[in-house]
Amino acid sequence: MLSFIVLTIIHSDPQVITPFGFVNITFLLIMLVNKIINNITKSEDPFIIQEVKQYGSLKMITFKNIKVNSMIDYLLSDDVFATKIIPGSHIRLHESSIYSWEFWLKPSHPFTLVNNKQLIIKDNEFSRFTSFCMSKMKELSLVGIHYPNQEVHNLIKSLSSSGKKNIITLVAGGSGISFILSILTFILKLNLNDKVYVYWSVKDVNEAMLLNDYLNEFDLENTQLDLMVRINVSQFEETPENEHTRIDLEAAISKIRSKSKTDIRVEYQKRLQMISVVDNYKNLPTTQDDTDISCWNVCCGPKTMIAECRESIHAHNESISMVSPDTLVEFISEEYMF
Repeated sequence: MLSFIVLTIIHSDPQVITPFGFVNITFLLIMLVNKIINNITKSEDPFIIQEVKQYGSLKMITFKNIKVNSMIDYLLSDDVFATKIIPGSHIRLHESSIYSWEFWLKPSHPFTLVNNKQLIIKDNEFSRFTSFCMSKMKELSLVGIHYPNQEVHNLIKSLSSSGKKNIITLVAGGSGISFILSILTFILKLNLNDKVYVYWSVKDVNEAMLLNDYLNEFDLENTQLDLMVRINVSQFEETPENEHTRIDLEAAISKIRSKSKTDIRVEYQKRLQMISVVDNYKNLPTTQDDTDISCWNVCCGPKTMIAECRESIHAHNESISMVSPDTLVEFISEEYMF
């Protein structure tokens, strides 16, 4: 960027561009100095990959980083100065040390946090970062922590508000489950009497085991949450290995069902239909004491999935806008390229 501005000044008419060029160069130098100062303080707190669990093309990464690990749940502190982890927060990582020239010339990579110690990535044959750098005991550089948009903040406020009944549908495709699980983690910790639907579309049955392992980390037996989970394996190939994984998966989710009231199922060779997502907002439950009902739909995945989900929610809202305007569905999306 700095070289671009300098070369633009040289190439253009100096009388026109030079004053603005000097101003831009000044701002860029300030940003560069600020970046150096901020990252020097981070160099003593490396981002270390502690464990990598492989689920097909997905990886659950457990990491050690003092700054991120010390982030506290949004709902547990009123301290405005505390570093809080908000659902949908993401970090940027770089494979090189800040003392390397590569750190300043090569781009960093964004990843959504599931919680303050885990994130999910997808192996990408075209990306050296996800295939090589995300390996056990690999030391990376934390470039920054970024919070989600205002729409997610509005959802969090609604969940945290007393006197509200929330109907939430979480839709994910592939690695988009990372964003969705960050929200589900928050909801499970709140342990409210809300209704949550989770839909996850994957291509490989091995990937589905990730959600099973995630749910086993919570005490679902004693939760008040009314949770329904649907996993769609769209490209199930009947090989001996996949069949063995399918049997293990079915046994695992049967165990979850037997120990809790969680309604969890896996469907094979079936594409996720958005009509089933919209059906969740029909025949809404009645509440006591005229409790307000808030309806939310969060979709994270490829552009086509988001567009289809948005269109379905928009059509539903139009159909009830005159009859029941108080139960319109708020739509939130996050696009994942793969």
